Amino acid sequence: MTAFREEWTQIKRSLPGRRFRNWYRRCRAAERGRSVYRRALHVTVGILIVLAGVVMLVTPGPGWLTIGLGAALLARESLLVARLLDWIELSGRRLARSAYRRWRAASPGGRAAAVAIPTAAVAAVGYFIARQLLVLF
Repeated sequence: MTAFREEWTQIKRSLPGRRFRNWYRRCRAAERGRSVYRRALHVTVGILIVLAGVVMLVTPGPGWLTIGLGAALLARESLLVARLLDWIELSGRRLARSAYRRWRAASPGGRAAAVAIPTAAVAAVGYFIARQLLVLF
């Protein structure tokens, strides 16, 4: 557990946009001379976790969180995945800053609409699905 905590601390301290690449490089340096089978195991487990997350997108469960954990495990073994996760992190931060600025600039009516319209859409889709299921049974 201590090794996990140390790795997590190093990841958090890395600069945004470089976290996963730095983690990839640290893992590569630490695992020099280790078994190829261990790397294959990490990749296999990472892919299985991502696939489980995809299944959880359409079934109950934390799908996006699981996909993220699987992708992070894959980033240990693939520089391409590490770069992709760094790009996703930076894009997510930009999107969050933009959404926050728009939210702060919006009028109270605009904020209410920004909450009410998606809520009504989700409710309508849920109602439609429930009604279709009732017709089937």
